Amino acid sequence: MPPGSNDFAAPTSEQTHSKISQSLSRLDQASTEAGMPAARQDAASADSVVISGKKLTLSELIDIAERHNPQTHLSWEQARQNALAVGISESALAPQITATLLAGGRRTVTSMPNFLTPRGYMAANAMAAFPEIQLSYLLFDFGHTRATIDSAKALSIASNFDFTQTHQKLFMDVINAYYNHEASIADYEAAEESVRNTRLLQVSAESRYAHGEATVVDVTLARSNAATAVFQQDQKRSAEHSARYALLQAMGLPPDVNLSVASSRDTHLPQQIPGDVTRLMRASLERRPDILSDLYKMDAATAATRAAQRAMLPKLEFNANVQAYIGEQKVYGYTQTAPASRVAQPNGTVAVQLSWPLFQGGLLQNQLRQAQSREQAQRATLDKDVLAAEQQVANARDALATSLSSVHSAAVARDAALSAFKAASASYAAGVGNLTNANQAQAQLSQATSAYAVSHAQALMNAAALAFATGVLTSAARMESFGDGNN
Repeated sequence: MPPGSNDFAAPTSEQTHSKISQSLSRLDQASTEAGMPAARQDAASADSVVISGKKLTLSELIDIAERHNPQTHLSWEQARQNALAVGISESALAPQITATLLAGGRRTVTSMPNFLTPRGYMAANAMAAFPEIQLSYLLFDFGHTRATIDSAKALSIASNFDFTQTHQKLFMDVINAYYNHEASIADYEAAEESVRNTRLLQVSAESRYAHGEATVVDVTLARSNAATAVFQQDQKRSAEHSARYALLQAMGLPPDVNLSVASSRDTHLPQQIPGDVTRLMRASLERRPDILSDLYKMDAATAATRAAQRAMLPKLEFNANVQAYIGEQKVYGYTQTAPASRVAQPNGTVAVQLSWPLFQGGLLQNQLRQAQSREQAQRATLDKDVLAAEQQVANARDALATSLSSVHSAAVARDAALSAFKAASASYAAGVGNLTNANQAQAQLSQATSAYAVSHAQALMNAAALAFATGVLTSAARMESFGDGNN
């Protein structure tokens, strides 16, 4: 029933969770058949951790994301399909045995001269069965089947690297969402501190006004600044909620999950940055799963071209079959009815077949050109991805260097702004300062605190981006320590 109809009702939360449970049950069955641990058990344990209210670290968040995010399951099934394709291609080298059975009956009527039969016709009823076993075995095909198998094996290995790449991208999505969420929390806390500071100035302005030391303009301005700070706090709260929803989405969880996240403020930033960008780029090409996947896809395309070339050559097969004719036939129409004739005899054939496609309207030639074009396209894809990977490494390294410098500058600015606000607030409360300077110091403190939180989170994200670009972001266990090394 479409939305807007009288009988339409949105699915309830219980119905949604029931569908999820059914999907997990099917996934469990498929995982068991593939020899994998049951995803439902992993998901249930992850749910219990989330519901328990435990503060989850970044590595725990990534573990949950790997169990819940459907992209990982999709990538696994694609890798599994390519692995099965290897077995399908190898089956062409094995003998092909087929059993068939043809059975049926037939009635035939033939006109006859009256001097041969009083009826003027002859009728024959026959029933027969033809069981047969056929054997076909490929003897030689100039390497066509072997090339097909090589292509399937290369694609299977490439899909395994694609599976790894999917996990690394998931790591980065969760990392970015996590640190964005941490930055939004720090931003909100800075807004809370700003509310407290503006109210402190408001109290000071009202106190001075009560003692005749301030004007009504000072009081009105202080109240306006306090109200503005509350408004900005509400905006920061909304941004924090959006960041939390983005984190849940990256993890593959619904937005109504009550997620408790451990703080990352104690995470150490890298102390130094690798200086040799050329070495980083070269090492990344040896480790990155997307580049390795492209290399094996290139091998697969080359093997497919070789298979298309071999398809134009002769093929030698051994064929044999054993067939039995089991049936009976009864003829009517003669003066004396003959008894039914029965037969049960075997037939057999043994042959060696040579087939050579001489002309097929350009089919094989066009298939060869298509395979060669795909090989060239894959070569271009590899070159493109290599350039992109090198650019990504260089950009990530520069971004990390810049963000580390920004964190240091933001820390200095935050400390200076805090000292300035304390001095300006105390001076105004003591009657020797003015409200304008105090308000300006408070605004600078709020901006500096927020800038430090954002720059610290950005530096951690850039450290992870460099680890991702160089291909070392390989497991959730490393997430807690990747910022402490030279990633």
